[in-house]
Amino acid sequence: MIRIFKGCIIHTPTKDKFEIYENEYLVLDGNLCDRIVSQLDQDLLDLVDKGEALVMDYTDHLIIPSFIDLHLHAPQYIQMGVGLHLPLIDWLNQYTFKIEERFADVNYAKKCYPAFVKDLYDWGSLRSVIFGTIHNESNQVLVEELDKKGLSAMVGKVNMNRFTTIGLTETVNQSLDKTKGFIDYLTEKQDTKQEAIVTPRFAPSCSYDLLDGLGQIAGERAVPVQSHLCETRREMDWVKDLFKDRLNEEKTSYSDVYHMTGLMGNTPTVMAHGVYLEDRDIKLCKENQVWIAHCPTSNNNLSSGIMPLTKYLDLGLSIGLGSDIGAGHTLAMNQVMVSAIENAKMRHTLFGDRMIMESEVFYLCTKGNGSFFEAVHPEKSIGSFEKGAMFDALIVHEEHPVSGSLTPLEQLQRFLYCGEKQSIKKRFLEGLEI
Repeated sequence: MIRIFKGCIIHTPTKDKFEIYENEYLVLDGNLCDRIVSQLDQDLLDLVDKGEALVMDYTDHLIIPSFIDLHLHAPQYIQMGVGLHLPLIDWLNQYTFKIEERFADVNYAKKCYPAFVKDLYDWGSLRSVIFGTIHNESNQVLVEELDKKGLSAMVGKVNMNRFTTIGLTETVNQSLDKTKGFIDYLTEKQDTKQEAIVTPRFAPSCSYDLLDGLGQIAGERAVPVQSHLCETRREMDWVKDLFKDRLNEEKTSYSDVYHMTGLMGNTPTVMAHGVYLEDRDIKLCKENQVWIAHCPTSNNNLSSGIMPLTKYLDLGLSIGLGSDIGAGHTLAMNQVMVSAIENAKMRHTLFGDRMIMESEVFYLCTKGNGSFFEAVHPEKSIGSFEKGAMFDALIVHEEHPVSGSLTPLEQLQRFLYCGEKQSIKKRFLEGLEI
């Protein structure tokens, strides 16, 4: 049956401007967007009269693409806001690794992950790219909870064989075998929207042999890759020292370590942060079409730095947005967008970088992040309401005295800055209400 959604339709097919349709009609063909019209023509009216088309009336409600979170750590959900007086490496050692050890107990995962997934759902992040832990049984609990809520995610079994706690340290063979096992589990699982992503935690926590083995798995199994890149100066110096026997006058950067081991662009790749990309990093990321997940709330909380977002966009890098919980303190991607805007304003004030437009940041969270999913599934169009795109959508309406006096764009602006979970009235993923 054809479905027709009436409301204030807003999306960003390009990053340069919002396309806004005030109380117009979005026509769906199956689960795909077909066209936006200001009035229903006679053919559509006839179909409605025959019961072959259904009008979903959300007059004065916003209809926007659902949010996508390009980088987050599921086990860190319970530590949001904790220990954020520390810089990255100290925070990992004093808090994060100790908490992740607890997920060796599958019952602990069963206690924590339902709340995490519910929060993702409530805030409208219907697709996400997630770090799990080294523990496959707990990762399977995460997958099951995502399936229960109808969400779609790429989930990674984390890999570490050094510079972590004893309880999180694996041998190279253990780490590779468990990675293959988790890929097999998701490949064979029926009726799931979740899929595997190869996940070295970050270069310092992996020996060269482990990184190389993970790169081989990603290539042989055609599985995407996620990790971290150039988050802090201290981390970058550490990487260059750890891998100095592999680097030379031509291969000089943090990115080279991933590139040499097949973990940068052989399959779709997303690297979190990229606050301090050097010229060589930028070159490799562009050449290999690597996505950089900008995590502004996390960068602020850990005092990592302020990514030069508009500079990267103007250089043509593929940028997305991530919440990066628990270094980020919220799963609300509307708030992550606001943080990205604030950080770009600060860069403008301090360093003269150009200002960012709200449409650019909204694009990053929807169509920009969706392009990573499209790279994994070229048959799908994700993150906008263009013809042929998956209908991934949020119906938003704020019960507030001033809402009726605002234009649709002003309502969207208010939702980004002030919106709560309760403002999201309906959620649709690939055309199905979830």
